[in-house]
Amino acid sequence: DPTDPTDPTDPTDPTDPTEKATPRLTVKAPKQVRAGSRPKVTINLRAKGSVKPTGEVRIRYAGTTVVADVRTGAIKVRLDELDSTTTVKVTYLGDASFESVKDTITIKVRDKGGKNKGGKGGK
Repeated sequence: DPTDPTDPTDPTDPTDPTEKATPRLTVKAPKQVRAGSRPKVTINLRAKGSVKPTGEVRIRYAGTTVVADVRTGAIKVRLDELDSTTTVKVTYLGDASFESVKDTITIKVRDKGGKNKGGKGGK
């Protein structure tokens, strides 16, 4: 039975030696910012059980890549100044016990007069 806690092949159990568990990745950032601002992105990585994800998280946006170590609590990253609407892609690279997972968010950028500035990247 795959949901039986005593079954060694339970795919949701991070201590299962045969399967990697899938952690839950959440990414939070402002939906809209003014041009020239440096928005903060908060990344949380959660998993069931006593084993915690380790390794790295990769953040890609506007031609920039930032790599941060996974640690207890939230990972907070301040982006460079954005001058147009920007897609932020966050990837947990996985480790021996956990699969990699991804999430993508979009931050809209308004000019100083309050109008939206389109585009695919930032600075």
